Amino acid sequence: MKRSYDAFTLIEILVTVGLISILAAATILAINPSVAFSKSRNASRWNGVRAIHSGIEQWLIDGNDIDTLLEGDGSPIANCVDGTTVITDVPTILDGQIDLDAVLVGSDQAYIVEIPRDPSATSGGDTGYRICLFGQQSKRILISAPDSELEEVITIPTETPPELISDTIAVVVGSGTNDTSLLGGTAFNSTDTTLTLGTSFNNSIHLFLNFQNLDIPQGATITNATLDLVVTTVSGSNVNVDLMTYPDHDTSPPTNSTSFNSLESGLDEIVVDWNSVPSGGWGTPISSPDISALIQSHIDDPTWTPGSDILIWVGNDGSDAWSGISVTSGDFSGSEDKPTLSIDFEYYP
Repeated sequence: MKRSYDAFTLIEILVTVGLISILAAATILAINPSVAFSKSRNASRWNGVRAIHSGIEQWLIDGNDIDTLLEGDGSPIANCVDGTTVITDVPTILDGQIDLDAVLVGSDQAYIVEIPRDPSATSGGDTGYRICLFGQQSKRILISAPDSELEEVITIPTETPPELISDTIAVVVGSGTNDTSLLGGTAFNSTDTTLTLGTSFNNSIHLFLNFQNLDIPQGATITNATLDLVVTTVSGSNVNVDLMTYPDHDTSPPTNSTSFNSLESGLDEIVVDWNSVPSGGWGTPISSPDISALIQSHIDDPTWTPGSDILIWVGNDGSDAWSGISVTSGDFSGSEDKPTLSIDFEYYP
């Protein structure tokens, strides 16, 4: 006689396994529900940064310029290494905030349905998301969720922002008309081996020095800049001069008194005073005060490109009857002694 054995059917086994799984999930959730909720909120944040980044990328593909993404006060959005700009979904005039709703949603062509809001964002314009410029040269944008949880870094793209690069250049003025001088408004010279700073018998001496091929990225930060000269003779003491630049890059130096006077009338408004210019014997090097402000005005100009030229003017009002210091010019035989523009700068690649 055969014995009969009781056993679980396949359906009973599957039901049991399913119940165990449900109970296990419920137990885990009951023991540590915050982790599950944090992961869920982070997932929402990933969707948010992707949506904003995708919308801006499409906006750029349609021919829009990233330089027009401005904060409420009209300044550019932050560089990622320096900080971030708050993304809002309401009009703002505040520094450090940008209304992307007007760009991506309320524009002629909507790029996303609405600006996402971070799960922890409170009421108000701050969406909880941030934007910054990812490198000055590439001009890519990075979207981040700073309130992410569980130490998860949520950014699109996921790359690390580039590190700050420090560099220095020293550009020597060229010969010929790259350095020109004008005495009293009429006596034009471009071939002397020396230049004079100061005045001559109540006549101002004005100089134009053209420094070519300045390999500095647009938007770099000028940390220090000086005009370096080498003394040949001293004709008086208490020499005071002003330094300015011509605002248009790559402007040719003047070739006669007429063009000299024309360029001088169009100088930039930024002035650096060089009072009591130090003197000394033959071969004494002298350096101007920091002229970073003059150079920065060019580098910040949207039309600036690496390799552009800057034309520097040196002169005064002729108030001193006779007070001058002669220095070597671009036509001087020793290249190491010619007028040199030394610039220290920093930038993000």
